[in-house]
Amino acid sequence: TIILLIDEYADITLSNRGERSTIALTIIDLLLFIVTVPQSSITLTRALGAVCLADDRFAVILFVETCGENLQHWNKVVIILLNSAEFSVRSVAVDLFVTLVGEVFDEYGCIDSFTFFILKKLHE
Repeated sequence: TIILLIDEYADITLSNRGERSTIALTIIDLLLFIVTVPQSSITLTRALGAVCLADDRFAVILFVETCGENLQHWNKVVIILLNSAEFSVRSVAVDLFVTLVGEVFDEYGCIDSFTFFILKKLHE
């Protein structure tokens, strides 16, 4: 359902910045909730795929802006999922992590702001 929502409304809301931010915030918060609650590997794989799609549709700038204070939590969740016992979850988590780091680097020219959150969470 979320993937359908992203596909149908991303193009419509791209013209209006306020609507785009609102829909992105709603989708990203919902996806963060889905991946933090214990789920089956199939559900986690689909949710992480939806995160990749949302990142692709809304661009990394909007993703990072929308996450705001939740960016730390996103990094923590992705790092935990990188250690998942299920290969499918691990592979999609790696894809999401590499995509986010690569897009942050392409957009900002460095990954300092993104890696700062990662380094803060690794000690836990």
